Amino acid sequence: MNRLWLGFAAIAAYGSIYPFDFQFQPLDPSAMQAFIDTCCRETSRGDILGNVVLFLPFGYLGILAAGAEARLVRQFLFVCVVGVIFAFALQVAQLYLPSRDENLQDVIWNLLGIMIGAALGVPSRQFIRRAADQATNLQLVPWILIGSWLAYRLIPFVPSIDFQSIKDSIKPLLAYGDLSLPSVAYHAVAWLLVGYFLNLGLRGKRLGRLLPLLVLGTFGLEILIVFNVLTPSNVAGGLLAILLHWTLFSRLRRVELPLLICLLFSLAWSDLTPFILRAEPTAFNWLPFRGFLGGSMFVNAQSASEKVFAYGSIVYLLLRMGAGGWISVLAATAWVAAIEFGQTYVANHTPEITDPLLVIFAAFAIFAVEGLSQQRSETEPRTRRRRRSGASEAESGPAQNWSEDWIVERVNLNSTQGELLDLLAQELGVSVSEASRKIIDEAVELAAQNAQNAADHRRRLSALVLTGSAGLITRENESSSWKSWNIELHPDQHDLLQKLSQECGSSVSRLVRRIIDRFFSELEADGT
Repeated sequence: MNRLWLGFAAIAAYGSIYPFDFQFQPLDPSAMQAFIDTCCRETSRGDILGNVVLFLPFGYLGILAAGAEARLVRQFLFVCVVGVIFAFALQVAQLYLPSRDENLQDVIWNLLGIMIGAALGVPSRQFIRRAADQATNLQLVPWILIGSWLAYRLIPFVPSIDFQSIKDSIKPLLAYGDLSLPSVAYHAVAWLLVGYFLNLGLRGKRLGRLLPLLVLGTFGLEILIVFNVLTPSNVAGGLLAILLHWTLFSRLRRVELPLLICLLFSLAWSDLTPFILRAEPTAFNWLPFRGFLGGSMFVNAQSASEKVFAYGSIVYLLLRMGAGGWISVLAATAWVAAIEFGQTYVANHTPEITDPLLVIFAAFAIFAVEGLSQQRSETEPRTRRRRRSGASEAESGPAQNWSEDWIVERVNLNSTQGELLDLLAQELGVSVSEASRKIIDEAVELAAQNAQNAADHRRRLSALVLTGSAGLITRENESSSWKSWNIELHPDQHDLLQKLSQECGSSVSRLVRRIIDRFFSELEADGT
């Protein structure tokens, strides 16, 4: 989250000193006095609102970037002080930019935005960390991507009940000739992705069945939102997505690859249409975010939300398919960069470096959200409360007396094991970590049934784990796809597995994999 905070600060600085036409010259006393006098200059409401909104994420992300042990009051003051210094430095830098209008009053409104953002971050900090940290059923990344898509559709979020405004919103629906097949395909794929993310948003809850209500509800809100219109392509894409979701994608066992292929080609189709070749290739614009720093603020915000959704979805689908973090980023960036370079040969498009950079920004935002649990495990002390005094390992129940602290163990599973474990978690309505703990508890309980003491208990569990199984373990080396899972174990489970690891000469990851494998192999043998 620190990287996300610093990344946003870099973007704010970039927008404040664009277009970088510095003219360094000594500042005389009259120039300094004119700069100080700007603190009392009259400014417009739009300028005030823009300066407040610009630094609101700075305060919000600054609070979220605080470590788990940090005091909120101290972090709040730290973010405000750093933000004021940062905002003031940007205004000083604008003294050397003839194209920019420096204004000390902007620092005051920037501080107000920082304070509002930090105040919003305080109540959400614990909620977000608990959701990402403790493996609750709530998954943050799918909801963030859904929110990005809805923001694209509903910006500027200002409703109106004016009859003329409503008529203007639905008037394009009557222009049937404006139906664009690339746009229909793109919107259909986007809504299918929303349905997929709904199914992931809460483990064990198949919320994808609510997709039709969300699509139709969004259409209704678009009619009421000012400056928004319903087009034939938007409506056709949403209805096509509902049809495909009901008839095809809800029946597929794994939908990541079909969705990824559809998303990649729909992006290329829509971004290269109308495929009219230029007489000569146009120049590639290497200045980032040039298009976002001009024109309508609402249009730019819509475009940014749409691109974060599309590019973040590519990275997240690759991660869900088992690709590593860097591979996902490089593959998504390469595809988007290839489309941008292709636009140098196609008319009616402006190729620039901004979109590949947005892929990287979206990817690091996803990594920041998903990495909160690892950050907690590294920063917090691993205090381990023991079981009731006098209770031996064989005497204590395997599940009911575990301590409440967690230790994250990275386990490599092949594609079959990972898929079965994920399906079991969905069936039980729990997280993957909890499903894994239940499987380990069952193995511990089975070994403890006839054990006389702790050493006998470990010997029986060791024999149970290391004996060959009839199912998946024999095909372990045949799997070409592997994925790393962060499984949260109770400290007592982790201690027991560590001892087994030392006795058997095997890693904890391999022991957990064999326990999970034996569980599913027995289910396979029973025909369950």
